[in-house]
Amino acid sequence: KNEIIAAVWREQGGWNLERFNLDTRQWQYVLQDAAIVATPQYSHDGQSILFTSEHGGVYNIRRMDIRTGKIETLTNVVTAALSPAQTPAGDLFYVGYTAAGLDVFYLPAAQMKHDPLPRAAKGTTGEPLSKPPVVEPQSVTDYSPWQSLKPAWWLPWIYSDGDRTEVSVVTSGYDSLFRHVYNINIGYDTQNDWWLGQLGYIYDSWYPSMIFDVRRDHEFSYVNNNKAKVRQTTEQKLEVVFPFPGESSGWSFNMTAIKHDEQDVQRLTGAIPQDKRVDNIAGMALEFDSTSRQIKSVSRSEGRVISLVGEDSDAISGSDYQGQIYWGDWREFIRLGGQHVLALRYVEGKGDETTRPFRLGGSKNSGTLTSSVNDPVFGSPFSKRSYNLRGYREGLAELQGHRMRLGSAEYRFPLALIERAIMAPPVGMHQIHGTLFYDIGATWEKSAAPEKYYRGAGLELGFDTSLFYFAVVNITAGYAHGFDEGGDNQTYIRIGAAF
Repeated sequence: KNEIIAAVWREQGGWNLERFNLDTRQWQYVLQDAAIVATPQYSHDGQSILFTSEHGGVYNIRRMDIRTGKIETLTNVVTAALSPAQTPAGDLFYVGYTAAGLDVFYLPAAQMKHDPLPRAAKGTTGEPLSKPPVVEPQSVTDYSPWQSLKPAWWLPWIYSDGDRTEVSVVTSGYDSLFRHVYNINIGYDTQNDWWLGQLGYIYDSWYPSMIFDVRRDHEFSYVNNNKAKVRQTTEQKLEVVFPFPGESSGWSFNMTAIKHDEQDVQRLTGAIPQDKRVDNIAGMALEFDSTSRQIKSVSRSEGRVISLVGEDSDAISGSDYQGQIYWGDWREFIRLGGQHVLALRYVEGKGDETTRPFRLGGSKNSGTLTSSVNDPVFGSPFSKRSYNLRGYREGLAELQGHRMRLGSAEYRFPLALIERAIMAPPVGMHQIHGTLFYDIGATWEKSAAPEKYYRGAGLELGFDTSLFYFAVVNITAGYAHGFDEGGDNQTYIRIGAAF
């Protein structure tokens, strides 16, 4: 037939089934009443029309005989049956809505209902609407971002382990056109009595995007498993991002200039003193991201994030470090069925002996789940020298070096789907999930491979919560055991995810 069938909404007629003749280019009503109709399609033999409608107050699948106009109901659900598709044998597939969400259902022809069409429920949104009032033209002014730039939310951020207890306040904002985006993190370490934080800003009105970032943190160093000193790090970064987004994946090419300052703020007896040092860096990176996360998944469930990074401490004068450093980071997410995910990671890095070294240990670092492909403010690939090796303190002398190799495997699984909230305070719990992990890594200097690897394993419990009705917050409580020399039993809690 040279025609199409469609669910059409008209201002004075609501939702109805209509037929469009491609020869005469005219619309003709097929079904017209007060009920909402959707997703119509012809059967394989062209003698009937399948569609879903809210007749009787519940969305069910209906079938209309084109010759007689008779309509019968094929399903009898109490939630919703949507988007029908019928095989040549007459079996039915449809999308059903249940307490577990949306799923695809199969209904054999022999089990179909053939009930008559219920009456359209009164007062549905499919009824004709009154004609809207005429809107008078308003005065036009130049766009200004200032009214929409102020932050509309804030969240607490907490991280605690044996070395530190950091409590921060995080907020961000953006204007209506996303030309200006910023993030502010102001924190205080109650255990060590010092301030830390981060300020990030992106200007996205040009191509490429421009990023400015300033942050302060602290690095702990241990000798013979005893704390020797703490160095304060302050970093200022200018980054340029050339994004190449796609439908299901994307690339980005990044360039950066970084000023990295570090100095001792705490030194214990026997620690080797070290002067204030500056690392002026020029760098380039290529990133690929094809990951996706389903609505109820416990993490990203499939795809990969790949980062290739090169940095040079000789390109900008005034640096106390010299030489080049390179590393690659591959994160793979494999869906095992349902909400179960296998997450794998491999990182390999190599730098000259005069560059700033890599550090393994702890559970705080490693970057977040974001990448600069989809989050240029929070997902920068540059200046990453510290990586998680759970079960070992960060800053151990034996886990610092100019060559680094790290592997991680995580089995992530659901534990409970809560989906409950309270009004005051506005806090909700979405779901609880677990992670079994195994880390293995090493740092070394000149040889092609390390002499010894350090292994750790443990368990994490994740709590996906919501605050203030809209902000999703991931809380993780973990336990890790290090199996090799220098290993420890660690407990920690953090907000956010490490990989």
